[in-house]
Amino acid sequence: MRAKAADAAKERREKDIEIAKKSGDKKALNKLLTPAERAQAKLDAAKKKEGEKETKADAAALKFKKDDDGVIISKDDAAKYKKIAGKAPRGWKTDPSSQTRLCDQGSALRNSSPTASTFVAQRTK
Repeated sequence: MRAKAADAAKERREKDIEIAKKSGDKKALNKLLTPAERAQAKLDAAKKKEGEKETKADAAALKFKKDDDGVIISKDDAAKYKKIAGKAPRGWKTDPSSQTRLCDQGSALRNSSPTASTFVAQRTK
């Protein structure tokens, strides 16, 4: 008997959560979700947003020249990818130093403006 009541309460809660999601009632949804469920929902939303940005960058990268492994060759194209996706493309890494720009050959070039928002990357081998 108690199991049936617990199951009914669980089903009612799940139904209320679904209704709140569909209607966009964030206040009701926050009341219904546990802290772990709210945290998971935040993670899922962030992952979805990141995936969308990466998909847009991958679509733009279709016109970029790539090597045999599918790695973007041009530093400028890699910078365009990074601007769209928010992270360096596969085969490239961002240099943590904002003063030095590393190119794909590994030679260091001084940045003309230390405050300039430029893509600082080194192509990985």
